Amino acid sequence: MLRNHFLYNNNRHCSDYGGDTFLFLYEPLRPHYYRASFYLLSNDKFEDRIKLDLPPPFDGEDIAMYILSSVSVNGIFCLGKDTRRGIVNSFQAALWNPATAEVMGIPPSPDESVPPYRDPFFIFHGFGYDNVRDDYKLIRYITFFQVVDEEEDVPYEDRS
Repeated sequence: MLRNHFLYNNNRHCSDYGGDTFLFLYEPLRPHYYRASFYLLSNDKFEDRIKLDLPPPFDGEDIAMYILSSVSVNGIFCLGKDTRRGIVNSFQAALWNPATAEVMGIPPSPDESVPPYRDPFFIFHGFGYDNVRDDYKLIRYITFFQVVDEEEDVPYEDRS
């Protein structure tokens, strides 16, 4: 749950409600699958709940989506989604402004050049705004783990 001035819009329609809270809620779809829903909660007791019908930030199902760093910067959220590309884990990220419903996908890292017999593992480190370059930054690490298959001969030069 994120509270107070996290949504930025030049027209600040909700500024009269100083105590509004934006709720990112996981609702169960089926066992082990949850869909993210977004709500605007008014007043301190959260009695008035309005479900926001915002466009999804990613193509396909919005399962396994989460807010990176659990914060917003200038009203912008950095959302992440774990996906699978074949048997390899992958990661999608997008910058999202719920106040304007604008979404900007972050291009994937060059993990297409995964060394042979390696699987990537993504570690999110941070998200912020660079005022010198007037741009948002996403920092993540990619670690490659060796894939060992007893039945497959791995060339010596591809072993670590």
